[in-house]
Amino acid sequence: MALIKSKLAKSMLTKSTTIRTITSIAFVLILVGIFIGGTMPGAGELFSAPWDKVAHLIVFGTITLLAGLSFPALSLPLVFILAVSLGAADEIHQTFLAGRQAGFDDLLADVLGALFALPLVTSLRKFSINPDHQLQRQH
Repeated sequence: MALIKSKLAKSMLTKSTTIRTITSIAFVLILVGIFIGGTMPGAGELFSAPWDKVAHLIVFGTITLLAGLSFPALSLPLVFILAVSLGAADEIHQTFLAGRQAGFDDLLADVLGALFALPLVTSLRKFSINPDHQLQRQH
């Protein structure tokens, strides 16, 4: 029985590591898309109002979700602060780009996207690895 539990724990640990690896790669790729892709000509014209705000909600909700799963040791408030800080950095970055402009309304959409994603982060973090590398269900 102990052998079965050990194999199950090892399998779950491997799956958890795989999920963290995938979400970490996706997290980096979305940031590259925002900060490098956003410098491309016409990047600011991809979505017209009000769809640009919907895009901000979705993108920063996704960033929050990926950050929460990539860095499970971060508390939810820190995940939120990270996502909002990235949104603020994006808006500041846009002030230096021709044809782009920063907007408080864009940052507000980023904040709302991050807020809306936090319950999903909580739900997906129900199963985590404790420091002893044993599976536990968080309450």
